[in-house]
Amino acid sequence: MKRLFPYTSINKINLISIIFTGLLLSCFILIAVYNSYTQYKTDVASLEASYLKSQKDLIKNETLRILKYIKYKHQNNKHLSINDLKSEIVNVIEEVRNDSDGTGYIFIYTFDGINVADPILKKNSGKNL
Repeated sequence: MKRLFPYTSINKINLISIIFTGLLLSCFILIAVYNSYTQYKTDVASLEASYLKSQKDLIKNETLRILKYIKYKHQNNKHLSINDLKSEIVNVIEEVRNDSDGTGYIFIYTFDGINVADPILKKNSGKNL
């Protein structure tokens, strides 16, 4: 009977099989880690997109709510001058902000960049920013 490896001892064969098994195990571990990492990146991107969408929706709803209020005040206070109406609306908008969680932060600028209302930086009112 002819041996496959005539000058190889059983210890060398065991060592080669252990090294081969270690390499296979390392490959499987690397594949599992890579798959977990790509899934993590996908999940992070999905969470980020969902968070951004919810924040955009929140901003849109807050802005629409304030615009409805302005329209209501304008339609129901025809007897007030524009400056008085503007002052009243600005005062209300500056009070809308919720200091505990930071929501409701509405600021107003003219199309020329003039700050009309900013509940946090009131010193900027009237400045071209």
